Amino acid sequence: MGMEYLLKKMAKLILLLLETLLDIGLLFSLCLALMGICTAVMESCTGEPCFFLGYKIVHISSSSMEDAIGKGDLVLIREVDEIEVSPGDVIFFRRKGGYAVHRFIGIDEKRRAAGEEGYMVTKGDNNNIADVDRLAPEDLLGKVVMNIGI
Repeated sequence: MGMEYLLKKMAKLILLLLETLLDIGLLFSLCLALMGICTAVMESCTGEPCFFLGYKIVHISSSSMEDAIGKGDLVLIREVDEIEVSPGDVIFFRRKGGYAVHRFIGIDEKRRAAGEEGYMVTKGDNNNIADVDRLAPEDLLGKVVMNIGI
């Protein structure tokens, strides 16, 4: 009878654990949805990307970052400064005609030494060459911390 009692207790504990994990998942999904709604409303008012508590959800509209990030995926962006990114990080930045999510490759030291504004080198994983335009630090908006996918 002792073993049967322990098995029932263990089954109840496992069910409680599963329910808790489901609750956490639902809460996380709700937070992401609220963040998306809040940033969309703020952006519609300002015309600029807005971060909610330092984070933003971005919809990827091109295939330039495949296979790491696919066209149609959603990514979670954390607001960062230039000193918080390293070569290999995937970043969100302002560029001519809009915004982009590409990999930060490194610094163009010649351009930085010459005092030129744009010296950060970026490249889409699916592109053959680095982006022609160099990124100025003030155009860096954030770093991808999670691919939510779809």
